[in-house]
Amino acid sequence: MVDIAILSWNSLDTLAYAIESVKRYTKPEHRLFVIDNNSDQTVQEWLKLQKGIELIQNTENKLFTNAYADFFDRKDISEFVVLMNNDCMVEPNWLEPLLEHMEKNANAGIVAPQLISMDGQQIANAGGLPDFYSHKSGIPNVHF
Repeated sequence: MVDIAILSWNSLDTLAYAIESVKRYTKPEHRLFVIDNNSDQTVQEWLKLQKGIELIQNTENKLFTNAYADFFDRKDISEFVVLMNNDCMVEPNWLEPLLEHMEKNANAGIVAPQLISMDGQQIANAGGLPDFYSHKSGIPNVHF
């Protein structure tokens, strides 16, 4: 089981794409959480109508760190957790290689997919120098 948590705050256009891509392209057993940081009424009402998500509705904007810290305090959290921005879309088979890596490497505490811009031209990373060879390594792409 994998828990996928998407943090939301007043961004319905990108959030809808993120949720749809996870629903469409995530095959392993998972739970999809949306943590809403007190978005406006339109977003909150839309989220309440969505099937297949577990909504965590905050009464204030707890920002990134506090909202996810509260999520990790849950008693029923899965062994594997994906933290996903609401402006991302995933591709087919995006999760399987990440889970395989975690299961084969017991000392790994975190893995991340390759991040590419929506135009497919820019390789983004979480800091440091980009690995221009990673696109050949089988690491899945996540578009932002």
